[in-house]
Amino acid sequence: MQKEEFPELDGKTSEEIEEILLDDNAFADYFYTLDQVKPIKQMQDDLLVNNAEIASTFCFILESNLSRKDQIEDLKKRIQALQNINAEHRKQLDQLLYEQQQELTRFGSEYLTEQLRQLVATSDDMTELSAASFLEGKLSEDEFIKAFKESRKLYHLRNAKLENLTK
Repeated sequence: MQKEEFPELDGKTSEEIEEILLDDNAFADYFYTLDQVKPIKQMQDDLLVNNAEIASTFCFILESNLSRKDQIEDLKKRIQALQNINAEHRKQLDQLLYEQQQELTRFGSEYLTEQLRQLVATSDDMTELSAASFLEGKLSEDEFIKAFKESRKLYHLRNAKLENLTK
C-alpha cells in the first residue's frame, strides 16, 4: 500500500490502524470519511430518502384507493344498471324503428300507387255495376245518370292522379 493512496492514515499509529481493521464500527467510521466514498454514501442516503418518500406516497394512494372501494363498487353497480337501461331503450328504439319502417312502406310511393290503381279499377267497376243495374231495371234513369256521373267523375280523377304519379 502506498502512502499517497490513503493520506488520512498518515497521522495514525500502527495500533490505530490495527484497531480500524479489527473493529467493524471503527472501520465503517473511517471508510465513510474517505473522499471517494462520501459522494457515493450521500447518493445512497438520498436514494433511501427518495425511496421512503415514494413508498409513503404509494401507501397514501393505496389507502386512498382502498377507502374508495365501496364508492367504486357503487359506481360499477350504477354503470351496470345504466347499461341495462340503455339496452332496454335500444331494444325499444329498434322496435319503434321497425314499426316506423312498416308505416313508411305503407305510405311509400309504390304502395300508394298500387292502392290508387286498385281504386281506379274499383271506380271503373262501379260504373259497370251502375250500367248493369240500369239495364236490369234496378235503377231508374235519373238514379243511373247520377250514379254513373259520380263513379265516372271519381274514375277520371283517380286515373288523372295515377297518371301524374307514374310520369
